[in-house]
Amino acid sequence: MAERRSWRIVNIGSMGPLLPTPFSGGYCATKSAVHVLSDVLRMEVAPFGIEVTEVQPGAVRSSIADTACRGMERYNTAASRYQAVFDGIARRARASQQKPTEAEAFARAVVPALLADKAPRIGRAGRGARLYPALGRLPGAARDRVLTRRFGLHRLRGERP
Repeated sequence: MAERRSWRIVNIGSMGPLLPTPFSGGYCATKSAVHVLSDVLRMEVAPFGIEVTEVQPGAVRSSIADTACRGMERYNTAASRYQAVFDGIARRARASQQKPTEAEAFARAVVPALLADKAPRIGRAGRGARLYPALGRLPGAARDRVLTRRFGLHRLRGERP
């Protein structure tokens, strides 16, 4: 790549680093690593004419909810401190597959930008691709209140809905 002085690296990230949500810490953390890696790699390879783009998909149809739901029932037992918010855990596990963008439509939206003469630093498409980053820019305490209510965590403190 360095010898050709004109290549492009495309990393598949997520909205997770922009809007980290309860019950997805491991996923958000690994996608945060992709985000930072893309930023650092972009600087490191730029002198060789290599571009780096991070794709941050919104909700796109996939099998991710199947994986996210595996083992989830452990939270729906009397021994779990999270049993009272199990519905929020299930909602989060399935969130990206509620009215997702079809993969083909996502590709039609993202690929032209990736193939352009000058690729963007970040490519976004899919349901929520504009909303999630905006929510992520809320002040931390406000964002936490919104997500705490969205996923039912306020009930663990005895707050009203």
